[in-house]
Amino acid sequence: MMTANQKLKRKQFGTVWAELAYLCEKIHHWLWTRRDMSPARRFQSRLHAVLNALPENRLAILREEGWALLHELEGELAAAIEHRKKEIRLIERLHESVKLSIDGGKYDAAVGDSILEKWDAGALKERRDILKALLLKNGRRGAGTKVRRNGIDDAARSRSHSSKHRAAGRKRPA
Repeated sequence: MMTANQKLKRKQFGTVWAELAYLCEKIHHWLWTRRDMSPARRFQSRLHAVLNALPENRLAILREEGWALLHELEGELAAAIEHRKKEIRLIERLHESVKLSIDGGKYDAAVGDSILEKWDAGALKERRDILKALLLKNGRRGAGTKVRRNGIDDAARSRSHSSKHRAAGRKRPA
């Protein structure tokens, strides 16, 4: 339970998106800069609540980062990987859009740089490195671990898939 003093210290945000940006920054720092999951877990329930409070927007880079971090904290690496992939695709799409707008004279390079401030080439490289690390980590996990897709663990999916093929008199595909 949070004390009155802790409630006073909690940072206030003007929008749910600002709080999401703050939480992603904090969790990213602990997970990927300091490589310490324990402090990152302090923000897990808040991150979950904020993500569920967001308005629908399938093109929000920050939303994908938030979901990737949440799934990573929950040990659901397959889901984290999928959200990282979406995040990278959206950043690449943003880069293409900015380049086209600059080339087309809609705005100058300074405006383009300000748009890409948080999502520049360095951020894109960092996200790709994180994706590689997650893929490697996921590849080292054994069957029956908590790596999940759509709420079903891989071992259960495999058992279900095998039983369907046996019931139909077919061998499981390799």
